[in-house]
Amino acid sequence: MQTKKPDLIVLAEREQKFTYRQLFAAVSEISKQIKERTLVNRPILIFGKNDFISLAAMLAANLTGHAYIPVDAHTPFERTEMIKSAAKPAVVITTVNLSEDFSALFTDRISVNLNTLSLEKNFQHLIFLKLFLEMTAIILFILLEQQEYQKVLKSVMIIL
Repeated sequence: MQTKKPDLIVLAEREQKFTYRQLFAAVSEISKQIKERTLVNRPILIFGKNDFISLAAMLAANLTGHAYIPVDAHTPFERTEMIKSAAKPAVVITTVNLSEDFSALFTDRISVNLNTLSLEKNFQHLIFLKLFLEMTAIILFILLEQQEYQKVLKSVMIIL
């Protein structure tokens, strides 16, 4: 659906609506920023709200082959600090404005927001993104079918 009709609404939040085309453009830009860094094989921590830009950051992390850990911006500072300490992320992607405490905690970060992204980009790579996400789903299904739960848990870095 998204490759045939890129201007369909994929997400609506408050008074703003986002299309598949805009989602792909955001994912593409964030992916580019991730690829520009030499990241070790550790997860990416995504600090933000439950919104369009955080969704794009999660898809971008997945597209670049990195596990990610989403942390809600309303999580208390001490808990966020504990999650960051335990996860040892390669980088932090922030999708919200940070208070002074969080700015000091997230020194190595990629800051993204709707104002910094150009959402009207070429649509040509959306087919690749769709295929990549479908292949990821197939691989996870195969791993689950083979009862390799530990591999799945390690690959997505679930922190309790």
